[in-house]
Amino acid sequence: MNSQNIFEIFNHFLETRDPSQLMELANDVEVFGSATFGDGRVYIGEKAPEKFRETISLTRVSKPNISVQIKHALVEGNHGIFFLNILKGRKTLGSALDVVISDGKLKCFHEVKSKSKLVQ
Repeated sequence: MNSQNIFEIFNHFLETRDPSQLMELANDVEVFGSATFGDGRVYIGEKAPEKFRETISLTRVSKPNISVQIKHALVEGNHGIFFLNILKGRKTLGSALDVVISDGKLKCFHEVKSKSKLVQ
């Protein structure tokens, strides 16, 4: 498992709304935060897996559908930063997703958004 695999699982979840693969990764998460999908707070420690699962569950049933476009990625095995445009209904937001893997397990999933879409 590497950071690119995690992003592919996340993207698969957004496309299919099937949370099973992401939910399997939640147990080992130590840092979770998401401005676009979650409440914008960063959770560190024992609350991180719970909030990650909660966010997955809420996103799965959310309207409108959400999709992502990778604008740039800096990936080195266990660490990846993905610069994305997130399409949520008719609105496009820029975002950066930081993914960290340790011992083959997801340890950090942290997403922040920008005030506008990303331009290349």
